[in-house]
Amino acid sequence: MIFTNFLVSFRKKHLHSFFEYASHGSRMLLLFIFSFTLTACQSGGNGGSNQGTVLSGSVGGGPTIGAKITITDANGIAIANAISDTTANYTVSVAHDVAYPVLVETTGGTDVVTGSEPDFTAVSVAIESSDSTVNINHFSTLIVKTAQAMPGGLTADNISLATQFVTAQLNFGLDPALVSNPITTPVNETNVAVIIKANEAFGETIRRTRSALLISGLNYTSDDIMNSIAMDMTDGVLDGRGLGADTRIAATANIVTGQVLVEALENRLNVNGADATILMDTAINLSIPNATMTTADVYITNGMLNQARTAVAAAQAHTPSSNLSVIAIILAGLSGNSQAADIAPVLPTDPAAAFNEVVSQVPLSTDSQLESVNATVRAAAFRFTASTSAPGDRPWENLLNSADLVGFGNKTTGGKGGEVCLVTNLSSSGSNSLRDCATRSGPQWIKFDLSGTINLSSIIYPTSNKTI
Repeated sequence: MIFTNFLVSFRKKHLHSFFEYASHGSRMLLLFIFSFTLTACQSGGNGGSNQGTVLSGSVGGGPTIGAKITITDANGIAIANAISDTTANYTVSVAHDVAYPVLVETTGGTDVVTGSEPDFTAVSVAIESSDSTVNINHFSTLIVKTAQAMPGGLTADNISLATQFVTAQLNFGLDPALVSNPITTPVNETNVAVIIKANEAFGETIRRTRSALLISGLNYTSDDIMNSIAMDMTDGVLDGRGLGADTRIAATANIVTGQVLVEALENRLNVNGADATILMDTAINLSIPNATMTTADVYITNGMLNQARTAVAAAQAHTPSSNLSVIAIILAGLSGNSQAADIAPVLPTDPAAAFNEVVSQVPLSTDSQLESVNATVRAAAFRFTASTSAPGDRPWENLLNSADLVGFGNKTTGGKGGEVCLVTNLSSSGSNSLRDCATRSGPQWIKFDLSGTINLSSIIYPTSNKTI
């Protein structure tokens, strides 16, 4: 199979419409792909010889000092407690015969960024006795609540799956190279800035979602919103379709996410209406006095850019505007491993203002308007999950295993078991071009992250085992 010197044109909406169709249940599998094969302070525990595990970690999205920490075993019995110290950390011992999983919950205290009590109850989990680092933050809270809402509840498998869902779809800048797991990765001098900035962006999204809904006459608490998002994320996407999910909360949160992220991208995140950059940098130094990075030094992740692009597209689906179009074009041209100093000069002045109109309108939207937002997020989630997951974590790859496949090429393996190569530009050659993806060695799933026309300067000769 060769790609000759012709115009290769494609549109993402065609792929989206197919997967939207396939997800709604025809027993007849339509697989529209091209595949080929060429061959601190603590108490609790029983002490003494019965002491089994010491749990410790950081507390809060914005570091939270003076928070009450309650440890509860699998039977719902409180077995220990502690208070977060002046560096927003805790340490507590639990007995060796404790029933796992063990929940770690915080209430009260002072968030050093907002200067007030945290907006919602934070929770984390130790799945087994070998778990010693148990951080409690916004990500851990959503992960635990999502796992609890899944069939089977708080199991190791559900925690693992919820962690994948949350960190892929609601990234907020959490760098997997520095924070492989928001619950179990120790906070240190190299990752503390990333952790605090990502958590503050997440927390501000919850606050603004609540405010937008409240202004529209819908009185939800921050805990209500977190619980709704958790139920929605049981299927891996914040799109109003998870068991017990609320389409209005989902759509509002999706739009607000874009507003928050454009601020975070240029390192001008507003928290409770004021620029929180200095407060976050102060919190970094409070948590880890020898921290090597400030918020300005944090690198932008591809996950954060994907999340921002999706949010802008969702806002455009609801209320198109020229300002949002400009932001979408700019975001499409950005790449991961950039810093705020690289991004701020190319963004328009006060990019968050471009979202004001749609943020005020979406809570009062009709069902069809809400679906236009959530459907945009749903369609994007397939692309981004595919590009960030390991082969064994991609259920869509089972399309190539289906007994319903018929025709001459029904035994073709294509990219099965391979990595995902995302085409991110319309160049005839170069990194992440169609040519680059098609000629890489080994199996590859080739996906397009944009629409347009590729003018090929010469024939493309794909190597074996590719699925486009």
